[in-house]
Amino acid sequence: MKKLFLTLVMVVLSMGLIFVGAQKTPAATAPAKPTSTPTPKPKTQSPTKTTTPTPTPRYGGVLKILYSREHTTIGYPPVISASTGIFCGRPALEPLLDFDSIGHFQPTYLATGWKMAPDGKSATITLRKGVKFHDGTDFNADAVKWNLDKEIENKMSGTEIWKSIDLIDNYTVRMNLTQYDCVLPQSLSLTIGTMVSPTAYAKNGQDWMVTHPVGTGPFKLKSFVQDVSVKYEKFTDYYKKGLPYLDGVELDFMTDPMVQQAALRAGAGQVAYTTIPQYARDLKELGFNVASRMDTIIWISGDSRNADSPMANQKVREALEYAIDREAIAKLFYGYARAAYQWAIPEFPLGYIPGLPRREYNPAKAKKLLAEAGYPNGFKTRIIFDMNQKLMEPMTAVQSYWKAIGVDCTLEQAPRAQYVQLRSQGWHNGFIEVTTALFPSNYLALMAQVFSPGYTGTRSIQRPAGWGEAISQTRAARTLEAIKAGMQGLTRKLYEEATVIPLYQWAEPTPMDKSVHDSGIQELSSSYMWTPEKCWLSK
Repeated sequence: MKKLFLTLVMVVLSMGLIFVGAQKTPAATAPAKPTSTPTPKPKTQSPTKTTTPTPTPRYGGVLKILYSREHTTIGYPPVISASTGIFCGRPALEPLLDFDSIGHFQPTYLATGWKMAPDGKSATITLRKGVKFHDGTDFNADAVKWNLDKEIENKMSGTEIWKSIDLIDNYTVRMNLTQYDCVLPQSLSLTIGTMVSPTAYAKNGQDWMVTHPVGTGPFKLKSFVQDVSVKYEKFTDYYKKGLPYLDGVELDFMTDPMVQQAALRAGAGQVAYTTIPQYARDLKELGFNVASRMDTIIWISGDSRNADSPMANQKVREALEYAIDREAIAKLFYGYARAAYQWAIPEFPLGYIPGLPRREYNPAKAKKLLAEAGYPNGFKTRIIFDMNQKLMEPMTAVQSYWKAIGVDCTLEQAPRAQYVQLRSQGWHNGFIEVTTALFPSNYLALMAQVFSPGYTGTRSIQRPAGWGEAISQTRAARTLEAIKAGMQGLTRKLYEEATVIPLYQWAEPTPMDKSVHDSGIQELSSSYMWTPEKCWLSK
């Protein structure tokens, strides 16, 4: 019993020391002699809790982002060439809807209400009042109908089920649909939900709008120089009172990561969006913050839709997948990547299948499959990839792994415009590299878009058997369980037919100066969304 008591005393004393915090141990001294009247011991005081005060946002300053890619289409949603164009246009352009990471509607931007009809054949959107476009015209139901009609006219992916748009009153619109679609609201939180001024379009035309975003955002366009920079200044009539904090936002396009890193270190900008992992590691060691999130998958796919291509043979596709050591490739990225064996990532469990068998590195099996497919001596092929994505090192690794099984592969770095053209028009005898940002609130819509038979970005890929029907059934699902089952079924179809070769999952590192606060960069449901209206600089 005595031993138990002493043990409890020691535990309590240890907990007390942990609670108060580590302190220097004083040098040992002889105990003081007791006086005739013992001095009463002071009452034990609770330790004072120290908290770090929340920094107060301050006004002023220009946020300078050193952007790692070039963009020529940032102002008109139907022709924005890539999701990264959303990031560049975000200071000026806003979406209708907003959702949290699990798909719950939030009245953050231009819509204050969203309601789907019980039969799923229509959706009613209530709009925010008192909002102006940068040209001084009103944001209202007429403007929303014009934007949505333009997207139907341009046959934007995701609008296939849109039948018509009705005006209910000045601040309410109804979307009439041919069928229920569970991804519709999330789609309206991205490109097809982005609103621009109809008046600016009527006055200046589409070609002008492509490079001149006229929206409702916290900043309005100041200048845009293709392949050089885009600059924004504060929009003083922004509807969110007290915002924005910044005087402006500037994006300087820097495709050379070494130049980008040097510029950040020299103070020429506060954010490097995004950089290569080695430089992110170096900058973190120098005291920069590094924001990142595992939400992107890098994958390659051959021209399997072309009957005369080796990639039309599933055994060839499987062989090339077995030939790649993806674990080794992931180690090239200093902790910002991991090997991918399916077109889904664990962070977004709606599409990810735990325990799905992996086609892990196995050169002997790869050679066997090639021989069975009729290519015992291999063949020649190529990989086309976007030169702006800094992919030479991992693609060189793939090239060497394929060479080991007899496949002679050349690497073709394509300028952004040529790369987009090849993807949209189709390619022959080779693979195209694709970098896709995945995000939970729009995962199904993205999968449906990327692998839609009509999607120009992957024109030469043969879709799995029954793909269109499976997509339709999943989009018609009414419960989370049904949506999850459908999405995992889609992931399994891509895997079973080796439709694509996932290479690695990627957390794009974005170093930034410690003076940058509340930017939302790499923190929201999509890496291309951020909060320029809330961002502020502490110096």
